[in-house]
Amino acid sequence: MSGNQRLDRLYPALTAKERALLVLRAWKANQEEDVAVRRTMPPDQSLEFNRYIHLMNAANLDAGKYVAVLKGISGELNVKAAWLASLQMWGIRVWDVWVYIALYTNEPITESEHRRLVEDARVEMLPVAELAETLVERYDGWTDADIEPGRDGDEPVVKDKAWNRILAEKKKELTRLVEKGVLVGKRRGRGLLINNGSFYDWLDEPVPLWPEWGKGYDVFPDDQAGEVESLKKARLRAQEAIAASPASPIMESLEEAVGTGVMERKDRWDEAMAALRERLREDTPWCWQEVRAVETVLEEVAKEFNGEDPLLPPVRSVLDLAHKELAELPQFLDMLDAEVELTEPDEERVAQLRERLLGREA
Repeated sequence: MSGNQRLDRLYPALTAKERALLVLRAWKANQEEDVAVRRTMPPDQSLEFNRYIHLMNAANLDAGKYVAVLKGISGELNVKAAWLASLQMWGIRVWDVWVYIALYTNEPITESEHRRLVEDARVEMLPVAELAETLVERYDGWTDADIEPGRDGDEPVVKDKAWNRILAEKKKELTRLVEKGVLVGKRRGRGLLINNGSFYDWLDEPVPLWPEWGKGYDVFPDDQAGEVESLKKARLRAQEAIAASPASPIMESLEEAVGTGVMERKDRWDEAMAALRERLREDTPWCWQEVRAVETVLEEVAKEFNGEDPLLPPVRSVLDLAHKELAELPQFLDMLDAEVELTEPDEERVAQLRERLLGREA
């Protein structure tokens, strides 16, 4: 008896599920199904066999189309995350430029302008506590008991108690100097104001001037006022370019800590980044739950086929890729201040999708 003859004798004994499995495996292998599977099927198996074929079609056509949609959404979410990351990195790099200009460059100024600023600074009356802070910052008599380790490997810092102790001593010292006539001061209510010029004369130092954006001033002769104006315009263009860039997370943290803006900037990119974060926070969990709901329904279909995956390889590949993209996205979003939590879909959503894709209830 030939092999084909033996198979012809076996086919009539197959159950409807076994016939459906042979068809499914042929489909998954991209092969033509054996015509004997259907030719030898008893009439009483037709209804059950057709139900299995319906499940295969529903899984690969109806669910497959939805899988393709979800894969498109997951890809779009990753594009949005990449866009947000590029805006954030842009902001960080621009912040580096801002810090460099602020800490390592001087603002140009003419001699007459500088002289006027010095005169204004010298006549300024400052609270005694503010000038005492200046003295404490220069104090070098700290003992080991006054110091505590920094956090996360930072430099050691002076304890608050020690700082306040020396601050109180310096306030008393400055008050005595005013009483002796060494410093020029005046009372304002219960407080004491000290002339800034007399304070720095006592220190034998010029009154410091702090530009809005720079570590100091480059003073030019008045006959070079044109060059000064040109340099100021160049710095202004740089400032405007930075103001038109996305905010740096570092700058945002600093502004939050000090309670005020570090620099003026336009809100265009800030609004775009906020919108991206909102969409990612809302759409990522939703898309994940939809993918998991589809997977749950397909797992139920697989049980109908004795655990055999009902999806054709191309559909399975798309679904697995969508799952992988979404599962990895939260870790990336954590770095972008767009934290999300991926939770499983509830049974109501799974039931809705089951009825929609398979046309049946659980």
